[in-house]
Amino acid sequence: MLSDSTASVDKGVKKQIYQNTFRTPDYFWFDPVSLELRGFHLVDGQYQDLAPTQSGWLWSQQLGLYLAVYLGKL
Repeated sequence: MLSDSTASVDKGVKKQIYQNTFRTPDYFWFDPVSLELRGFHLVDGQYQDLAPTQSGWLWSQQLGLYLAVYLGKL
């Protein structure tokens, strides 16, 4: 969940920590103001953008479910 005070850290340094240190398989961010939802999957040690479905949903392999914005909510 992004906020004005943490968005740049969440999109930059924090994403790199989850990729390089924790090796977290999936990384997502959601901005409740702009409704931006982005997701990444770890491939060969690097996060790759997840391609949304035609409906705008993002698949999380780790969770085994889709994430989407519906009526302004994640």
